[in-house]
Amino acid sequence: MLRINYFSEVGPRDKNEDCIAFDKYKSIFVVCDGMGGHDGGAIASRTVADTIVGEWPGDVNRICRKASEALDAVAGNTAMGTTMAMVAIEGDKATFAHCGDTRIYLIRDGRVVYQSVDHVALTAVGDPIITRGFFFHSNRYMPELHAEHIVSGDRILICTDGVYGNGKWSSLLDLLTSEIYDSENIRKSVSVNPHDNYSAISLEIG
Repeated sequence: MLRINYFSEVGPRDKNEDCIAFDKYKSIFVVCDGMGGHDGGAIASRTVADTIVGEWPGDVNRICRKASEALDAVAGNTAMGTTMAMVAIEGDKATFAHCGDTRIYLIRDGRVVYQSVDHVALTAVGDPIITRGFFFHSNRYMPELHAEHIVSGDRILICTDGVYGNGKWSSLLDLLTSEIYDSENIRKSVSVNPHDNYSAISLEIG
């Protein structure tokens, strides 16, 4: 049994460039955080998320290459891109894939036993930049892959930086590791003084 909850909110922004997509029958779940002017970020995140879910199951790198090609087709010469985090579940095995700073957390017995590592670097003046992601006409999209054995009671959170950033990590950790876990409490907590779009998929393994 798999319990699925999700949210995607615009926060203080004018538009929501995050995207969540999943197919519960194929047990594939994707969260993307788009980047680009006008509607570019929203188009990029939706294109990549929908392509990955639609192409699943299969080889992750091949599917991501398809998603990159789909992004190039819709982008033309418009600068747009997106981060991506993906979880696919088959039996007691989970495949995690991510690029950029959209994160995956695996919580077991009240502890974070896996956390994806952001693909972010700092410029000479200290500004963060995404070093791996889906960018138009770029080959920097190959995700970092990780496999996990999952057990009943595990919790998985896939989320954009609007969920864990801007000083919200400590409160998020408390909610993730609480004995009484409720993904709605996560949404409510993040909605207080949000700094960005915020989106997440929460999975509870039964």
